[in-house]
Amino acid sequence: VSRKGFLGRLTGREAPADRAVATAAANVLAFERGARVFRVHDVAAAADFLAVRAALRGEREVPPSLALPDELRHEPPSG
Repeated sequence: VSRKGFLGRLTGREAPADRAVATAAANVLAFERGARVFRVHDVAAAADFLAVRAALRGEREVPPSLALPDELRHEPPSG
């Protein structure tokens, strides 16, 4: 979905280079639904997204100084 036209239509961003945030949002949903391979223009941004997501969900070890308090962690719905 990287920089695709439908993202531009949804966000009003005509220039493909301005669709990085929309691309990340679409990648969030794709990842949550099982995607593990992404074709992206902005590799560093996609890698940052995955790293931050994993840290916020407690799936990646982070330095103690950056650890989130338990009440801010996302817990997936049970079931």
